[in-house]
Amino acid sequence: MNHHILKTIRKFLPFEKITYKTDLTESAISIRLDEMIEEEKMFTWKIFSIGTTKTYAGQRIGRNFIMRRIILGRNSFLPRIYGTIQPMYGEGYTLIHIKMRLHPLPLVFMIVWLSIVGFAALAFTATSIINLEFNPGVLIPYGMFLFGYLITIVGFKFESSRSKRELKEIFEAEILE
Repeated sequence: MNHHILKTIRKFLPFEKITYKTDLTESAISIRLDEMIEEEKMFTWKIFSIGTTKTYAGQRIGRNFIMRRIILGRNSFLPRIYGTIQPMYGEGYTLIHIKMRLHPLPLVFMIVWLSIVGFAALAFTATSIINLEFNPGVLIPYGMFLFGYLITIVGFKFESSRSKRELKEIFEAEILE
């Protein structure tokens, strides 16, 4: 499939794929990651900004890392950030490959939710067409579908764009894709 088409489709899905290019070395990037990532805690819910100066929770193992932004309150659609550091020996720069995705639980929940509501919308529409009468109630599942989709995408994209900007600054990098 055409790369441009895939890139366009990704804008409407809770998924990001970014490559950063930086003049920082692998060790400098690792140090910066270690300085900004705190260990993931199971059940935390921050109402006030107390307890950490770090901006991300997760872990780094060698050249790979997984993290999420530390935010006040809750956002089930907060991106999980998966990264790989790729030094380009002899080239004088380093690439950082990032993938941002939803946590599996909200992803599965929203797939089930949107599938059920989407099926209901199609079933109500088909019944309305077969009976040759319009019932305004047919629009309810469409509204529910749109609402579910929008809260997922807006919640995810708002946080992913913020992380993209922060990572660009932290890595002193340019975005390649």
